Amino acid sequence: MQNEELRESRAEVEAGLERYTEFYDFAPVGYLTLGRDGAIRQVNLTGARLLGVDRGRLSGRRFGVLV
Repeated sequence: MQNEELRESRAEVEAGLERYTEFYDFAPVGYLTLGRDGAIRQVNLTGARLLGVDRGRLSGRRFGVLV
């Protein structure tokens, strides 16, 4: 019984993460997640397009040098 509850909880968490990821990635506005040092940790597709840089090349770059 306990294992089944854990599996169900895990499935719910994974479904929530997938919904969040889709919302973040495909939002019509640019989203960026920055570290305390101003480095880009995450960027959605719209954000990368607005910055004119391939999304894969933005991680770790300082946001301030791009604007």
